[in-house]
Amino acid sequence: MSEGNIEPTNLTLSAKTKNNIRVSWKASTVKNASLKVSYEIQYIRYTDDLAGSSIPELFDSSSVQKGGETTEETYFEFDRLETGAMYYFRVRAVSNAEGATTGGDVSDWSDIKSIILGEPPAAPTVWSSANTTI
Repeated sequence: MSEGNIEPTNLTLSAKTKNNIRVSWKASTVKNASLKVSYEIQYIRYTDDLAGSSIPELFDSSSVQKGGETTEETYFEFDRLETGAMYYFRVRAVSNAEGATTGGDVSDWSDIKSIILGEPPAAPTVWSSANTTI
């Protein structure tokens, strides 16, 4: 891109609670200070009826329900997600001249990352037995 690479990198997913995920990434490099960069985040909740499909194809399919958000930050927290479910995320950058809402550059989507939400594992249990020899 002529204004620098605006594609976000280093996508990271962190489970904050059993139903909250923080999605973060490294900011893109924009050489023109008058450009405003925002980020679009898409996610898919994986279900058994999606089995057999490639994840990139699912993101590109109009028949698969996707969630999404837009932010100017380099992170976003999703809450009220389903515990025990697998989620796939991707991010892309959109740059516009200051004050413009359309007509800017749109980056490729980031690599797709996944996470399974759940309860933290319980502490290990140590079993012992005592043997007495007579």
